[in-house]
Amino acid sequence: MKLTEPVIATIKNAAKKLTGPKRRRFMAETTLELLDASPTKAERTFGWGRETVRKGLKELETGIICIDNYRGRGNKKTEDKIPNLKADIRKVLNPHSQIVDADANPPVIEVKLTVKMIRQTLIKQKSYTDKQLPAERTFLDILKRLGYRLKKS
Repeated sequence: MKLTEPVIATIKNAAKKLTGPKRRRFMAETTLELLDASPTKAERTFGWGRETVRKGLKELETGIICIDNYRGRGNKKTEDKIPNLKADIRKVLNPHSQIVDADANPPVIEVKLTVKMIRQTLIKQKSYTDKQLPAERTFLDILKRLGYRLKKS
């Protein structure tokens, strides 16, 4: 069968509307039917990733569906990358903090320190280096996630 531009556009559009295993299955079936089971031809004709088509063909062949680990991708939060950072921040902030809203989850805690002061204290007291700690903007996000709110003196 000769693939014309409108047919190619329709097939591409159909693939875009599917996700995950359903998309791979559609790509694999289309490749089997129209392109002699060639992932390279599918890449050239439809612009699909040949590894994705190859995975779909393998899933069709074996009947085993691959589970995608989307949550495992991406950059981890800084406080998860540096193991003791949360505990060290709390130790530094406890003497300078006051609970404002205990009903919130996490409770809202006001702190009368600046991010710069908190970073400097962590460097002096807890032996962190300047490069280990995140930038001030990121640090402010961490404090918000931990329930702290900086209060202007």
